[in-house]
Amino acid sequence: MNTPTTQLTVAARAAVAMGSSKAEAELTALALQSKSITAVTSHDGRAECHAAAMTAKAARVGIEKAGKAARDDATQFSKAVISEERRLVNIIEPEECRLVNLRDEWDAKIAREKAAQAEAERMALAAIMQRIANIKKFPLLLENSSSESVMDDIEKLESMDIDDSFKAYYGEAVEAKASTLQTMRDIYAAKVRAETEALRIKAEQDAQFKRMQAEREELSRLRAEKELRDAEEKKERDAEFARLQRIRDEIAATQLLLAAEKAAAEKREADRIAAEQKPAPTTVAEVVEAIAPEIMQRLPLSAACLAEAHPIADNGAMMKTGEICDRLGFIVNAEFLESLGFKPAAIDKAAKLYKVSQFPAICAAIVRHVEAVSVMKEAA
Repeated sequence: MNTPTTQLTVAARAAVAMGSSKAEAELTALALQSKSITAVTSHDGRAECHAAAMTAKAARVGIEKAGKAARDDATQFSKAVISEERRLVNIIEPEECRLVNLRDEWDAKIAREKAAQAEAERMALAAIMQRIANIKKFPLLLENSSSESVMDDIEKLESMDIDDSFKAYYGEAVEAKASTLQTMRDIYAAKVRAETEALRIKAEQDAQFKRMQAEREELSRLRAEKELRDAEEKKERDAEFARLQRIRDEIAATQLLLAAEKAAAEKREADRIAAEQKPAPTTVAEVVEAIAPEIMQRLPLSAACLAEAHPIADNGAMMKTGEICDRLGFIVNAEFLESLGFKPAAIDKAAKLYKVSQFPAICAAIVRHVEAVSVMKEAA
C-alpha cells in the first residue's frame, strides 16, 4: 500500500526543494562573471580574484545549507513514514504469518508424503533388484558343492515363480533366471564329470593300494620265510660247528692224554735210571722217590701227571707259602716243600717265595707223595 502525494519524480521533488530552476540560472551567471580572470598579475588582480572566489564560496555555502535543510526535513519525513509503515504492517503481518504457516504446513505434509512414497518405491525397487541379484548369485554358492547339491539348487530355482511382483523388472528377472539356470546346469555337468573322474582316480588308487599292500604282504612273507630259513641254517651251522668243536676238543684231549702218558713214561724211565744211579734212600722222601717209578707204574694216570705235562710258563710271578696253602686247601710248610725238592726261589724278610710257575709241579709232587705213602701202607 503506497499512495504517492505528488506526481513529481524524486529528482523533480529534490529540484523543487532546492529551488534549482532559479539557483541554476543565478549560479551560471555568477560563474560567467569571473571567467575573464585567467591569471593574477598584480595586487589589484589578486583582490579581484579573491573577491570573485569569496562570492562563489558564499553561493556554494548557501546551496549546501539549503541542501542540508532539505535533507533534515526529508529525514524527519522518512522517519515518520517508517513509523507509520510499521504501524500499518503490524495490523496485517500476523494474519499473513498465520496464513503462510498454514500453507507451509500443508506443503511440508505433501513433501513428507511424497518422500515417504519415494522411499517406499525405492525400497520396493531395491527389494526387486535384490531378488534378481539373489537369482544371479546362485552359481557363486556352488564352488564347493557336490553335483547332488547343485541339482537341489537347480530344482529350487526352477520352482521359483517370476510373477508380477517384479513389476517393471519382470523381463529382467525372467532373463536372470534362465541365464542362471543355464549356468547352474553347466556347473552341474562339470561337477558330474569331475566327480566321475575323481571316482575313477580313487578306484585306480584303491586298486594300486591293494596291489601295493599285497606286494608288501608278499614281501613280508618272503622275508619271514627267508629269516626262518636263515635261522634254521644258522642253527644247523651252529650245531655243525659245535659237533666239530667237540671233535676238536676230543682230539685235543686225546692228544693231551697221549702227551701226558708219554711224558709220564719218559719221566718214569728217567726216574728209574736216576734211581739206579743214586745211593740207597735214607729218608721218607728218598724212599718215596726211590720206589716212585715202580709205584707210579701201578697207579692210574692222575691230574698231577697232566699238570706236569703242561707246566705254567714262568713269567716271574712269585707266591708265598700261605698262598700255596690257600690254593691247596690244607697247610704245608717250607720244610715239607723242600723235602719234595722245592726250595724257595727268593726270601723276603721271613717269607719264603716260590715261583707261580712251580705250582703245578708242587701239586704233582704232593700227589705222588700221598699216593706213594698210601701204597707203602698197603704193602706193609
